[in-house]
Amino acid sequence: MFNHKKALTAAMATRAFFDGERLAYLTAAVFSGNVFVSDTLTKGAGMRDTKYTVAIHILVMLATSPRDLNSDDLAASVGTNASYIRKVMALLKGRGIIASQRGKSGTRLLKRPEDLSLLEVYQAVNGDEVEIFQIHQNPNPDCPVGKNIKQAVFPFLDEAERQLKAALAKDSLADVIDRLKQVAEETNARSTTD
Repeated sequence: MFNHKKALTAAMATRAFFDGERLAYLTAAVFSGNVFVSDTLTKGAGMRDTKYTVAIHILVMLATSPRDLNSDDLAASVGTNASYIRKVMALLKGRGIIASQRGKSGTRLLKRPEDLSLLEVYQAVNGDEVEIFQIHQNPNPDCPVGKNIKQAVFPFLDEAERQLKAALAKDSLADVIDRLKQVAEETNARSTTD
């Protein structure tokens, strides 16, 4: 039988490791004399994967630039290294959203901004399934909550993901560009009055 009091007196230690590309956490926990160890990549461990917003940033740059841009140009705007930009660009290229050539020639957008939904961008960098919420994998089957938590919470999470998918499908890259122009105008207006 699951004992909540023993679980609450558990000891846990977490240590972060950076492998040059990803931050990972190694967690060791002791519950009732048993040691559990897990390693978790940052996606789902407090830090979020930023490929999606980086992809939108790249696409806005490509859509609004009068010239083709290369990964160095894009990295300077995004504030990251060109290697990461190339990884995100490869995902966008694989979905036929951009075309790029090696060297200085640069990258260009293959779709009109108004024809490119934010859902399509999301799916290009994260896969076709919109899966925002991850349900923890090992709830205690002897606990009345642990045994049923997945079935209880899944319908709520599924509905939230469905609504998010519908919202992303409704908005386009052109909407982001319009909003960016509006925000820039508001920022400029504030800075001239200060």
